[in-house]
Amino acid sequence: MSDLKNKFIFRSRKKKEDEPEKNVDGERSIPSVNKTMDFQGKLTKWVIFIASMGVAGLLFYNFYADNLAPKKQKSADEAGEEVTGGNTSIRPLQTPTLPPEFTEEKTPPVAPREKPPLPTASQQNLDANGKPVLTREEIILKRREDAPVAFSSRSSRNGASSGSSSSQVVTPEMAQAGTAGADSPMLGAGNTGGDEFTSNLKPVNLASMKASYMGNTDLLLEAGREIKCTQFEAIDSTLPGQVSCIGSEDVWSESQNVLLMEKGTRYLGIIRKGLANGQKRLFVMWYEARTPKKVRVPLLSGGGDSLGRSGLDGYVSTHFWERFGAAILISVIDDTGTYLANRGMSNDGQTNINFGNTAQAGGEVTSEVLKQTANIPPTLLRNQGSRVYIHVARDVDFSDVYSLEPTR
Repeated sequence: MSDLKNKFIFRSRKKKEDEPEKNVDGERSIPSVNKTMDFQGKLTKWVIFIASMGVAGLLFYNFYADNLAPKKQKSADEAGEEVTGGNTSIRPLQTPTLPPEFTEEKTPPVAPREKPPLPTASQQNLDANGKPVLTREEIILKRREDAPVAFSSRSSRNGASSGSSSSQVVTPEMAQAGTAGADSPMLGAGNTGGDEFTSNLKPVNLASMKASYMGNTDLLLEAGREIKCTQFEAIDSTLPGQVSCIGSEDVWSESQNVLLMEKGTRYLGIIRKGLANGQKRLFVMWYEARTPKKVRVPLLSGGGDSLGRSGLDGYVSTHFWERFGAAILISVIDDTGTYLANRGMSNDGQTNINFGNTAQAGGEVTSEVLKQTANIPPTLLRNQGSRVYIHVARDVDFSDVYSLEPTR
């Protein structure tokens, strides 16, 4: 143990009393924490605080003065008070009171227009028949009074450039009876909009319908039922033909109590015509179903997909090259002939060859080919094994085929 003490010398952290302090010349001592602030420091802080408050107050005054001045001006105007701005005082305007002699309008009464006195029988000139002879002015006035009233109405549907005008002659009798339609401008003659408006206001008398009781639905296949089946043959809509499918599930009655058509029933359909230009779905008429129990069921219903869309979909061939391939080939040949003709007509001092008739014949051939091939209808192709949905169009009664007996 003594060897360890001699080997490791531990130095105590306590300062010996007789050990002198080692200070460096010019070194500052540790400042005191509890030293008080002198008068100059306090004065500087107060000056900074007062200046900050003054700046804040000035900003506050400028901000609220701009917002409160219009409100004060408005409230003063509404109250009718005197508004003072700077050194100028503005009083609210007041309407001056006018004297009574200026308030009353003195307008002279309009004198009634006196009609000229009619000439007496002694003053009028009479003809041989004893009728008065009218002057030229009286004849013109009489014609204007007896002439029918003519008016015209113009209406434009497509703009100011495309206008249509029409006129109608109204006699005094019609005007007196009120048949000219003067009370309603929308019903005037020549106004097609008025005719449409009038036709839309006509009531529609619909015949009433009566509901009936369906009765026992144990042997009824109701309209709107969807029958699933699998297509047996492939479909090509180039020519009309027949098609069939095999039922993939049992078909029950409306009450779900009687099995009407078993799984494996064969459904027969017919394709009457192919697709027209622009069509992509083929309509098939399913006219009959034949069950495994030798029951024939007339359907006369259409087919569609699972979403209820009518017709069968498939790959549609538009026959682009069959329709335009020959015309494109002939056009290329025609252009080649035109190019050769232009080269043959070059003025090089040699013999010129004219191909004008050949080029014209090529254009006629192209037009004839397009007439024969441009109207080829598209073709729908559908593979066998595809899913078909038959939508029953009418109620089918199985009471003549099946009968029900109570069970014991």
